[in-house]
Amino acid sequence: MNTSLIIIEWIDGVWKTTLAKWLAHEIKGEYYKTPGTRTAKERAVFDRVWVPVSDRFKFYLEACREDIEKINKMRREWKMVVCDRLIGSTIVHHEAMEWFLNTEEAIQLEQSIREKVEILLIAERNSIISRLSGRPVRTQFETNEDLFTRTQGWFIKRGTDLLIDNTKLEPEETLIRALQFLWK
Repeated sequence: MNTSLIIIEWIDGVWKTTLAKWLAHEIKGEYYKTPGTRTAKERAVFDRVWVPVSDRFKFYLEACREDIEKINKMRREWKMVVCDRLIGSTIVHHEAMEWFLNTEEAIQLEQSIREKVEILLIAERNSIISRLSGRPVRTQFETNEDLFTRTQGWFIKRGTDLLIDNTKLEPEETLIRALQFLWK
């Protein structure tokens, strides 16, 4: 494997966190969940529907900057890092919510991250909703079918190192596919 950073991207319910934790364990790396520098309380304020998308985007962009600094410090210490989301989610989610949002600064930040592997997990919307059935609160991406479809399409279009559709896969099968790709 020629990287010290693996990023697992997309939405809740595609087993990002499960895969990231398992992968970190398998490769003896560090698991890092973003936005790691921000509290759940802060995120809850900015994730409200009435908050302007541009304000929400600025909040998450700043959090990504802070997270990238921490991740790069870990990498300088020769640690493998498996990241549960990073800046790709911030860019795509916000572009999908507001098409005219200027994401150039975020794209430059994303391009500054060297030697990374990005894994995109996707699944059919009904499968995701079923997996999240126990959660009391759903995000806009889960409740708005058009936004979900547009966002998943944009994620696929922007490209990734590995795309896994785990609609019909168990988490263990998703892990095996990721490891096979990383060790080839």
